[in-house]
Amino acid sequence: NKGLSRDYCCRYGDSNPAEFPCKYVEEYFSSIFNVNDGFGQITDSGIWKFNKDKVRDKFKDLSKTMKICPFFDYMSNKKALTKYLKNINPKTMNQWCFVDDEGHSWYFLRKVWFSDEADLDFPGFSKMAGVKKTDKDAKSKAVAILDDTLKK
Repeated sequence: NKGLSRDYCCRYGDSNPAEFPCKYVEEYFSSIFNVNDGFGQITDSGIWKFNKDKVRDKFKDLSKTMKICPFFDYMSNKKALTKYLKNINPKTMNQWCFVDDEGHSWYFLRKVWFSDEADLDFPGFSKMAGVKKTDKDAKSKAVAILDDTLKK
């Protein structure tokens, strides 16, 4: 158990650059965003548009619970959240992918959409339930399967 420490909570010395100064806030906002949580929606052109008011309200709620933390800095986390709330286009932003209504991730590479199971039959944006940060290992495995499939 690492317990509370500035190094742990604020990721000092962590090899992965953090999106947010607070690990708890980052873990909450770096997970999947789906249309059911009200944090945004997918447009007909395949862009995830955040519902900024809903996300900010959730951040305020999280901030209330973080008041007890001696390392929590409201303003620096709010600033990070503001930078984070840009529209997401998984087609051009490879660190993001779509998630369909069955939980499969969909990536765009080499001018094609493919799933985490290397399925090339993209069901369309209307079947996408949200977006999430790309799992690089899962994407690499899908690319390997895709390459094998395309060679046949």
